[in-house]
Amino acid sequence: MSQIKFLSLLLLSWSLILNACVSHNYPEVQNISPPSAALCSIAVLPLVNDSGYQQGGVIVYRIFVSELHKVKGLTISQEGDVRKLYRQMRIGPKDIPTLDDLKILADRLRVQGFVQGKIVKMRENKGRLEARPILALNLRMINAATGRTMMTIYNSRRGEDYRSIMHFGVVNTITELTRGVSDEIIRQWFPAGEVKCQ
Repeated sequence: MSQIKFLSLLLLSWSLILNACVSHNYPEVQNISPPSAALCSIAVLPLVNDSGYQQGGVIVYRIFVSELHKVKGLTISQEGDVRKLYRQMRIGPKDIPTLDDLKILADRLRVQGFVQGKIVKMRENKGRLEARPILALNLRMINAATGRTMMTIYNSRRGEDYRSIMHFGVVNTITELTRGVSDEIIRQWFPAGEVKCQ
């Protein structure tokens, strides 16, 4: 009988430790102007990199788009097409497109919406044994027809936020952290993991 109590107590302790070590606070989405119908095609616009991290905008952009491709039924414009239009329209890397710019981009890319935002913080603090990456993103989804912001999200994470018991699952690279942060944002925006389009 005492052996059963000991095992029960041990299991309870393990579950409490696991629960305490894994971060559960997900980013909060603000639904400002939800669309009447699902957006089936979007373009991710180049992200403004305010972090100072070398090539941070390109890294986050490409990882975010690759994670976005996992949403079933969603069509995403190619990065090259978006950047080519930016050059043609003379929109700089730190410039925010105007409403008129967004309408032209939507027409040429044939999209219903945009993802736009900035990298607020991005760095890898090198420790003695491991790197400690930090990433903070501020993104919004825009309806291409109206130019209105539909949803906005801020997500800030550190590599240790993903720590599990005995250091298993610790995120040590900015690439891994970006993938995790992107996945959290996309799951908040598309909870079903798909978009139902006609």
